[in-house]
Amino acid sequence: MRCIPTDAAGITLGVDTHKDFHVAVALDGLGRRLGTLSIPTTRSGYEKLVEWANGFGPLESVGIEGTGSFGAGLPLPAGRGDKGLRGGSSQAP
Repeated sequence: MRCIPTDAAGITLGVDTHKDFHVAVALDGLGRRLGTLSIPTTRSGYEKLVEWANGFGPLESVGIEGTGSFGAGLPLPAGRGDKGLRGGSSQAP
């Protein structure tokens, strides 16, 4: 008998960064798309992204493209209790 995972609790967030806007996607633990969001690269856009992403529940992982360039302004918390996105950077091939 083959086991199929059914736990969809872990939320993964991916962010594709650009100069004037970023596009985020939220996936459940099974890789199903929960939603997408496009935001401007402004403080209010970043705040909207954090609120939107955290609305899905605790984030298990976050992948952000280009944290050294276009993604540098995304709100990554410095420590426990900070509000922001928790995750790492991914590099384009």
